[in-house]
Amino acid sequence: MILSPGNHHKELLDFRIRGGDVVVRKYHRFWIRAELYCSENRGRGGLRFSMDRELRSSEYTDVLIRIKEDIRNARVRAFSAVNRELMELYWQVGQVILAKSAWGSGFVERLSKDIRYEFPDLKGFSVRNLWYMRKFAEEFPDAEIVQTLSAEISWSHTTMLLDKVTGVPV
Repeated sequence: MILSPGNHHKELLDFRIRGGDVVVRKYHRFWIRAELYCSENRGRGGLRFSMDRELRSSEYTDVLIRIKEDIRNARVRAFSAVNRELMELYWQVGQVILAKSAWGSGFVERLSKDIRYEFPDLKGFSVRNLWYMRKFAEEFPDAEIVQTLSAEISWSHTTMLLDKVTGVPV
């Protein structure tokens, strides 16, 4: 591994590493690393040299930009996938609550308590949010609409819309 110093104006930097001294020197566009090492199994030691081109070229910059863009795109896709799954789960939970509405509000309170007990690190299953899930399932009974909606907006935006929709108060 080549050590790259944070401040490039220094010609010579000394580092202390287990097993020996390391000296790193920049020569033109190369980092030269000399490390004193000791072989544990034979008791021998020596001086190890390695060189690496400084990665500041436009080619490297282009590669870095592309990788960063790929990371950003993957993060957006991952967020969208998680959002879609959560919206579908919330809709399904809402369907169950809607189907069991005859059980009364105590059912929703007990359900919230039991889910949060079983999954203590999981957020989103408060009594209020469960009522939002019920309203979501009631106002959007078609699963295809839910899939389309979940691809476009987040749960927090959905709850804002549900507050505007007439029907079951939350």
